[in-house]
Amino acid sequence: MKLDLGSLKQVKEFATNFKAKQLPLHILMNSAGVMANPFGLTVDKLESQFATNHLGHFLLTKLLLPELEASAPARVVTVTSAAAFIPEMLAQFERFGLANAAPAVDFDKLGQDYEADYSPFKAYGRSKLANVLFTRALDRRLSGKKIYANTCHPGGIKTNLGRHVQKSTEDSIGQDLTYVLVDYLQQLVMLTPPRGAITQLYLATSPDIEDKGIRGQYYRPQALRRDPPSFSTEELEERLWSISEKLVSQHFIFAQSEPRLFLSLCNQDAAAATRILGNTSGIVGLLSLVVNQAGGKLSDRIGRKPGFLVGPLSNILLGWCVFKNANSRWVVAVCRILRLILTTFSNTVMCNAALADVCSSNELALAMSRIQTATGLAMLLTPFIEGRILLLSPSSPAGIRYVYAAMAAIAAVHTGFVASQLEETLDSTKRTTTQLTLSVINPFGFLRLFAEGSKVLQKLVVITTLQMFLEGKNLSDVIQTWIRDHLKWSVTQVRNFIVGYGLLCTATGASATPWMLRNLSARGFTTATNLLNAAAFGLRGLAPSSLLFLTMMVPMLPGVNGASATALKAVAQDIATSQGFGKGEFSAW
Repeated sequence: MKLDLGSLKQVKEFATNFKAKQLPLHILMNSAGVMANPFGLTVDKLESQFATNHLGHFLLTKLLLPELEASAPARVVTVTSAAAFIPEMLAQFERFGLANAAPAVDFDKLGQDYEADYSPFKAYGRSKLANVLFTRALDRRLSGKKIYANTCHPGGIKTNLGRHVQKSTEDSIGQDLTYVLVDYLQQLVMLTPPRGAITQLYLATSPDIEDKGIRGQYYRPQALRRDPPSFSTEELEERLWSISEKLVSQHFIFAQSEPRLFLSLCNQDAAAATRILGNTSGIVGLLSLVVNQAGGKLSDRIGRKPGFLVGPLSNILLGWCVFKNANSRWVVAVCRILRLILTTFSNTVMCNAALADVCSSNELALAMSRIQTATGLAMLLTPFIEGRILLLSPSSPAGIRYVYAAMAAIAAVHTGFVASQLEETLDSTKRTTTQLTLSVINPFGFLRLFAEGSKVLQKLVVITTLQMFLEGKNLSDVIQTWIRDHLKWSVTQVRNFIVGYGLLCTATGASATPWMLRNLSARGFTTATNLLNAAAFGLRGLAPSSLLFLTMMVPMLPGVNGASATALKAVAQDIATSQGFGKGEFSAW
């Protein structure tokens, strides 16, 4: 199996392929690396030495931790260098705060100042210091488990690893003779590769490691003597761990807090996180069949306002639950399922039913368009708020949980607004009086439309369903995959796109869509948006071009849940009401 540690994507693919083999993993040797390279950036736009020597090992180890735990007792040996102990290295580490060693926290300023003041050997030393700090932080996380993490300096070995050192030291003459001296002394004590492998093989295979409980330690070749790294502090180690998590997380497409939380809980295994997100979404879809229909039917009897309160109240309770239990994958997953079910019912079913209470025909279509405008504004604001919270907190569950605390606080304000300001839209004289029975929880209750509804209503429901599938894909799984795998956008670019998309949705909902609804029939509006979608999808697929992708977003805007959410739904709602179906009931269907 091949692996390029300088590519986070390849690290992830390697881990996925290894897991697929279902082999035991008793020893993970983080040995591969580069030394004193000229300044360069990896495919992930990270400084090459820090990315290859530290971040690649960091991510690989996290991804393979489940296999190590299942195979315990196990060892993790990370090969560092004496360069980490040059006194100046620690000062440089503190001075740059990792921002220069791995400046991808701000992709837009990546390496600009750092390149001008770049020292290959200093950069190498920082990456090797990171190996030591990483091992110490990893050992704390493995406390109580039979996985022994240690690090070692193998000594100067006669390999081509130092092929860049001569050039680096030549450049340093007259600037810093320390590096020249270090290189000269290394040449005097160079070991053969077999002798150079002794230290890491000792840490990987010796029974002493388990018998003596050797973990979190630094070894060097001289008599296999242990040297506790006195410079290493828990604060510094945790600081590196937190920033490393941010850096490796930013190279997945997950730009929002919930996917990032699952990514962290799955040890940066994007495949496992995606499975959880997909499976929970599937469960949400199945359970929503029951909740939406029962809730919609109930709202026809008691009114819409209680249903509007369900969403923000669930955000308060479930947001706080995740905040208190952010390290539990199952608690977070269950809270996600409940939150999506309840907020979808509150925000979508109740909103559509309430609009249908006070509007009809074209007015209903226009009102739905205005709701899309408000949604666009929310899409515009949310990335700023969420991004700011994520920026100020680590990418670990302990940091991401503050997004949920903020969500609970905002939901509390939302609850107060709904309770005090929102008027009931369903007049008491228009509420149904039929007794509720167990039939309301029948997940196939919507089939009544095909048993009792007219042919026209049945056709409209089928067409609307197909429209939602087509329109929803405008900014869904296919687009996310295209952005990640073919356009190669960074997380910052994805967030900027979401903000820009929100602005365009707002502008479209306030101008283009209302104009089309006023001047076109439901059939004309649907036909026009479908033709625009077809043309844009076809042109987008011609080439993986960001310019083409962004340009084709414009003609697709009226059709992003446009025909299904406005023109067709308004017509279908009027017909369903005239045929005796409740507005809440039909909104759920």
